[in-house]
Amino acid sequence: MAKFCKNCGNPIVEGDVFCDNCGTPVNSNNAPQPKPVEPVQQTQPVQPVQNIQPVNNARKKSAVPIILAVVITLVVAAGAFAVYFFFFKDSGKNDKGKTEPTAATTVTTEATETTTEPETKTETETETETETEPEPETEPETIGDPDPSDFKWTVGLISAPSGADILTDSEDVSGEWKVYLEYPTTEVKELATADIMAGDRAVTIEYRPFKIDYDGKGYRKSTDKTYELNGSIDAGTVYASNETRGTLTINEFYKLGSKYYAIGEMLNPSGEKAYAYLVR
Repeated sequence: MAKFCKNCGNPIVEGDVFCDNCGTPVNSNNAPQPKPVEPVQQTQPVQPVQNIQPVNNARKKSAVPIILAVVITLVVAAGAFAVYFFFFKDSGKNDKGKTEPTAATTVTTEATETTTEPETKTETETETETETEPEPETEPETIGDPDPSDFKWTVGLISAPSGADILTDSEDVSGEWKVYLEYPTTEVKELATADIMAGDRAVTIEYRPFKIDYDGKGYRKSTDKTYELNGSIDAGTVYASNETRGTLTINEFYKLGSKYYAIGEMLNPSGEKAYAYLVR
């Protein structure tokens, strides 16, 4: 008859003293026995902790290169910032698309601009005022309308008086003159103006009749147009003619006191001659 362990129910072979499964002794009662306790292996003794001072020294020594590296990095960064500030701050303001300046640079730039702005504005305003300031207008010199009273000096005069300065230069004779013509055969008198434009050799005269006294009863406004006379100048003597108006010959130009005078003659196309006197 088969036997079974009373403790675990494992089959027991005939002749076994202990159960192969749980180790319970096999007897008639097959009472459960405590399992044998495995002996505890002896552990190695704990080594004493050595002095850690060398470790701390090693850590301290290993931290020195790190500190030096940090210091060098800060110095290099400060140097780079100084180079940028002094050499590239102006180009940073003018070039678009570049890195914006730092707050310190911005403050410095604004302060500089604030300081120099009044001077720049003052210079600009001065230049603008100088450029836009209108030049004083010069009134053109005019001799006015001729009048008989302007020619009282002509009575009995046929040449320049003694002591007068004779004018021969084209620039001295050029300009606007009052003209008085006196026809001895018909007693006709004429007031006019003549604008003489003389060059080195050529001369042009714009002759404008103003008033005419035909019969000694007073001057009346002339209805004649302006005539252009063309000719030459030689040593202060002027010859100019117009086929309709005639030929004007001025023999002498001179200055006496503060006034300028001239004496000559006008020859009409009909052959009638008049004494010509000019003043300005």
